[in-house]
Amino acid sequence: MPTRIAIVGAGVGGLMLAASLGENYQIDLFEHRSSLNGDGYGLNIQPNAISELAGLGLLSRLCSVGIQTRAHRYLSSDGQQIMEEPRGRFAGEVMPQLSILRRDLVSTLLSRLPSSCQIHTRDSVAIEDLERWERQSRKPYDLIAGADGINSVTRSYTVGPTALRDGGMTLYRGVADLPKMLDGETFILVTADNGCRLIAYPVSATIAKVGSSRINWVLLVPDSVTVGKSAALGNSQEAVRRKLRSLIGNWALGFLDVAAMIEKSPIIKSDRLRDRDPIDQWSRSRVVLLGDAAHPMYPIGAQGASQTIVDAACLAGAIKTKADPFDAITEFVSTRLPQTNKIVLANRKMNREELEHLGTTGSARFKKFHKTTSNYRQAVRDRPRPRSSWVGEDTIER
Repeated sequence: MPTRIAIVGAGVGGLMLAASLGENYQIDLFEHRSSLNGDGYGLNIQPNAISELAGLGLLSRLCSVGIQTRAHRYLSSDGQQIMEEPRGRFAGEVMPQLSILRRDLVSTLLSRLPSSCQIHTRDSVAIEDLERWERQSRKPYDLIAGADGINSVTRSYTVGPTALRDGGMTLYRGVADLPKMLDGETFILVTADNGCRLIAYPVSATIAKVGSSRINWVLLVPDSVTVGKSAALGNSQEAVRRKLRSLIGNWALGFLDVAAMIEKSPIIKSDRLRDRDPIDQWSRSRVVLLGDAAHPMYPIGAQGASQTIVDAACLAGAIKTKADPFDAITEFVSTRLPQTNKIVLANRKMNREELEHLGTTGSARFKKFHKTTSNYRQAVRDRPRPRSSWVGEDTIER
């Protein structure tokens, strides 16, 4: 009888795990939403995660819809460049760094799901289900993977309630079609003197072909910026746009009309900057966590989706090489937990240091940003796994 795997959550992590396992497993994929299409916002995928996607033969397809990021450019809100650093293949990596819409990544992973994977939409898994599965004399699943995100039910079952840690700021995000931004391949990070920061990058190769940029953007607004201001604006889209226009009113980037970016985004979503403190346990019996269920982290550093993809590939590799699912869980956790816990803390540190650089100018500012980004890259450095662990191989033109 094939090994029976339940995957709770059909986001990027759950789909990547199912795709990486392949046909030799009986997989049930549970998703409480009615659709697996994914939202319309963007993701920035690091080269180590692209290596895992390439191992599934998906690299060419992903590069045909996403943008290979050439560089990160750091700027002040008056358009002055602080520093720029090459990324992905432009920095000598074997694999690109890729900016892509979440729905395009989800669609690509769905195309790679094995026929042995049964998808159950509108089907939530509760703690009671996990307890019942464990009590049954004949266990329905040999292993249960919790890939159900930051508000994970499987995490509550596995490690008990753990509080979300609030980062003291609100994130506003949107996607807008605009004239080509810079060279159409550059990721920008803008810091204003009041601590507001804008992250923006193009995510669509299709739009790039007609000379425009589909820009995914996130504006991080510290609570200190809005203290004492009226809350009567409400949460309507127009109220949100008015609020954001007031925050970026004196910005002058030149190459990007930030006000137009806000106006042309069909839906602007807001959320708090949140993570959870690192933990030393990701499993209970045959249930194991991955992705945001295991290690929710600040989006500072653009590591969330990438680490989820690597988690899923690593867990699939452990399941394939270990006859006993408990041994697979042990190998996976011992490999991934220390690395991702380190990244959670590194993201917090970079967030704090970027805000500490406010008020510096010229060469002093360059030196501070350069030191922060260099230390961060060193802290999160994670070489791709050997190709012998891949299930397929894919290449694209440089």
